[in-house]
Amino acid sequence: MKQENKNKGFTLVEMIVVIVIIGILLAILVPGLFKYIKKAKDQQALIECRAVVTAAQTIALESYGKNTFEPEFFLNNNRAQILSAADVDGEINIIRFEDPVNKALVTYLSYTTKGNINVIYDISSASVYSILDDDIGKGRIEQITKLYKDASSSTSTSKWEDAKKAFYGNEKYSGLTAAELALLENNCKIPSADASKYKWKPCKYVDSSGNVQFLLSATLSSGTQSTPLVYYNGSYYYWHGYQKPQTTSVTDKTAESAVAQLQSSTYTSKTINNSVIDEWVLIIQ
Repeated sequence: MKQENKNKGFTLVEMIVVIVIIGILLAILVPGLFKYIKKAKDQQALIECRAVVTAAQTIALESYGKNTFEPEFFLNNNRAQILSAADVDGEINIIRFEDPVNKALVTYLSYTTKGNINVIYDISSASVYSILDDDIGKGRIEQITKLYKDASSSTSTSKWEDAKKAFYGNEKYSGLTAAELALLENNCKIPSADASKYKWKPCKYVDSSGNVQFLLSATLSSGTQSTPLVYYNGSYYYWHGYQKPQTTSVTDKTAESAVAQLQSSTYTSKTINNSVIDEWVLIIQ
């Protein structure tokens, strides 16, 4: 009598079915997992920003009470103290005090976590705290960073110039979006016919830690230095000058000083007036 084989294994068809089922489950679960992770990181970023705002407000009020409050220099003088009081390791980009009555009231603050999540605190906004989703801008910076690293490992004598040309020649990264073209038209007062000719050009500089960083300037050609609009650290800034068009020169040599000006700027697109000339202005959308 023929005995049944009790050690029978899986058939090929059964294994394929199992693999397909696992693949389907992963396709369903993985995107949800990534969303959950992003949500958790965003929530932590909001918590950090709230702590920073609270610390900044406390220090501002203390300074105001001692008659030592200077809105223009508040961040430069108190940056380390605020971050320490908030017990965070991110970076404060901007602090604004724009209330005409409560002059020491923090009305706007931009904070970037160590994980590079940008959070905006704006009392004039309905949400007050908001995550600045900047996938396009981050993608551009990531691309020029990659091109720069690739060029640095090559034998070319013009490594950085090669990286810039590769970036500028890729319309996917150098081309302005419809929203960015609107910034040129509405904030920089560039006619729509001319705005469409602008492209992003990268500039590099070395930060205080000795690391190479990048900012983007909107120019009419790869060889042009004049720009009305720059992208830096998740935000857009336009040049408010007296000449037409309102542009200024930003190059690799001047990028570091331009960044210092951007960080110390106290003007926003909501508060700027015609009496101010030759200043970078943060665009609040």
